[in-house]
Amino acid sequence: MKVHEIMSRWPALIDPSTTVAQAARTMRNSDLGCLLIGTDERVFGILTDRDIVVRALANGTNPAQERVCDVMSSEVLSCFEDQPVETVAKIMAEHGVRRLPVLDRRGRLTGLVSLSDVGGGELKKNKPYAVTFYKHLTDGRGTLHEVPIRTVYVAAVDGEDEAVTVGTAVFERHWGRARWKAADGCRVDSGR
Repeated sequence: MKVHEIMSRWPALIDPSTTVAQAARTMRNSDLGCLLIGTDERVFGILTDRDIVVRALANGTNPAQERVCDVMSSEVLSCFEDQPVETVAKIMAEHGVRRLPVLDRRGRLTGLVSLSDVGGGELKKNKPYAVTFYKHLTDGRGTLHEVPIRTVYVAAVDGEDEAVTVGTAVFERHWGRARWKAADGCRVDSGR
């Protein structure tokens, strides 16, 4: 089965200059957990209800003035409409994401696929491992602190060791080997 057979068509795509308050109203009125940010069928980012809470409201910004482009997640994974559903389910599990924009082979937005669309009930029950890479830094008093660099979510693996192996590969692939070498280590939280 291909993604185009199960995806939601015509997902909400809003302009990057839309205010957070307008986006929240759109999400409420349409009963959506996320909005895709972009123009002309091109996706620039994704805005989830969690982004609104953590990046806008918790920081004390004014949602009537703050633009979605300032609080959206700009690192957006996507898939193609002609990919097998099983492949997309693995991508979602590997990266710990619940939704993916669906593109045609020319890069235009055609839909949205969610974890429930790909039969992710099993993945929902088993929360992904959170592999957090950190750097040791010393403050002016000589106190050592673990400063998080990046967290990678890994699902569908057989334990913490495999989660670290997969998490390291994802980190290197997406954020560069040089940045990975700057990390002093990682912590694993199973979330189970």
